[in-house]
Amino acid sequence: MFFKRKKIEKEVRLGKLFLESTNNRSYLIYLSSKLSKTNHNAEGSHFGISDQLMQLALKQFFIQRFLFTTLNISVLRALGRNDKLIRCTLPPNLRKRLHEEEGFKSSEIINKFSWLRILFYWYIRGIYSIVEHFFFLIKGEMPDSKSNYIFFSALSSKNFPNNFKNSKTIINWVLNKEKFKNLNQIYHDAKIGKTIFLDSYSINECSLPFYVNPSAKNILNYVISSIKICFISFFKMLLGNYSYALLLSEYPKLYLSKNTGEVNFARNYYFHNSTSILRPLWTYQAENKGSSIILYFYSAHIYTFKSPKGKYYNELYNYRYLSWPKYYVWHDYHKKYLVSLLGEDQKNKFEIVGPVWFESSNSFDLPKIARGEKIISIFDINVYNSVHFLSLGHPNDYFTSETLLKFHNDIIEVIGKCKNTIGILKNKRAKSKFDSKSYNLKLETLYKKNRSVLKTDASLDAHSLIENSVASINIPFTSTAHVANYLGIPSVYYDPVQQIQPDDRGLSGIPLIQDKEDLALWLNSVIK
Repeated sequence: MFFKRKKIEKEVRLGKLFLESTNNRSYLIYLSSKLSKTNHNAEGSHFGISDQLMQLALKQFFIQRFLFTTLNISVLRALGRNDKLIRCTLPPNLRKRLHEEEGFKSSEIINKFSWLRILFYWYIRGIYSIVEHFFFLIKGEMPDSKSNYIFFSALSSKNFPNNFKNSKTIINWVLNKEKFKNLNQIYHDAKIGKTIFLDSYSINECSLPFYVNPSAKNILNYVISSIKICFISFFKMLLGNYSYALLLSEYPKLYLSKNTGEVNFARNYYFHNSTSILRPLWTYQAENKGSSIILYFYSAHIYTFKSPKGKYYNELYNYRYLSWPKYYVWHDYHKKYLVSLLGEDQKNKFEIVGPVWFESSNSFDLPKIARGEKIISIFDINVYNSVHFLSLGHPNDYFTSETLLKFHNDIIEVIGKCKNTIGILKNKRAKSKFDSKSYNLKLETLYKKNRSVLKTDASLDAHSLIENSVASINIPFTSTAHVANYLGIPSVYYDPVQQIQPDDRGLSGIPLIQDKEDLALWLNSVIK
């Protein structure tokens, strides 16, 4: 395993060097964007939906599951070998495009086996989902039959800290924003094992996002239809039609939303931007029945940098294929950028709501730690190991350990000269297996040896830290700068290596400082 990992690292680095030697570092996002435009033949009749919707869902599925980090690693490794022999997990039509249009040689036996393996994985995963939903029906794990409720999708235990009432989570944010009338219940699908009571609301976990009548007839029809679609998916897969097998996990909720009589849908469904490309098929039915389907962005950091030549690269995530009916965005810059991707005809779907709370720990007492000193909040971004960083497809090497360490060293030096002031760093997210261990060690050492600064728990919500600060310093283009701006706290982006263009749209109205002396002048003016 160790030697295999080292081989992958070597080939990925050689692939990067090849792209640099040909002045083509943006190739990975170019290729992902190009392949994402591929149309896939798919029929939706056996799912009870149109062919057009099935094709859109399949395209979104490929973008979300295949055309990002895993493809980028395969491409870099192929470019790192002189023969451009690519080993990847893609359907035949996409492999054909790589061969005919991009000049890659295909390791056909390996690639076919890899594709069949992943195809059977999603087919088995679909069967598991069907069985799982059968037990949801039997156990009645669904909202009340007549309750007026809202539902939050894809949350985790991090969204439910202790002292929930005073936390800044997405549920608290929505309740503060919406001011619901006649709302009986709040549901979510996180596995936390408890009910939370907040004011007049009870917040419950629930496996199904809507109520269906769990009668014997409905359950029997579900079982019969599920067995039928499993056989159809399998035989279609053998004939080369892989759409049903890949999207089989979508079938249970889609079937139940359409075929169980009167369904009690939520008033609002809330989905977040981490898994935003593939819109669940059942939500189209819920939308038709009057539910509001909302995609909220808990981050505004969605931009790629402007190149030194004044060109904007393709965006990393293929957001142009989003198909949600309503979006919550932070500010007008955020809205304009997404509208530029989705089209002017989509602009009425956007609502500007300011910064959106998401997770909170409620485990840190800022006043005690600050010891009465003025707080300068510091926000950076995680530095990944070289392989994972390159797999993201960034067209430049801005977020490196060299850049981030200079960012921190400069800030520490500036804060160290200010009286009665302390800098508090909150990392963007908790450490993960993808992080650069050497960078994290250097960062920990740096903050431990300097009394003018300290590191806080990464799980602390940024909002709580910022509202206790007199100023905020951020690495471009982190969303925390906009949180501070929204709260009326002076905030800047600090670029220690002078790579950001002063007119880059990613700044979105936040001042840019690119010199340590200028940072000191700004900070002193704020403190005074």
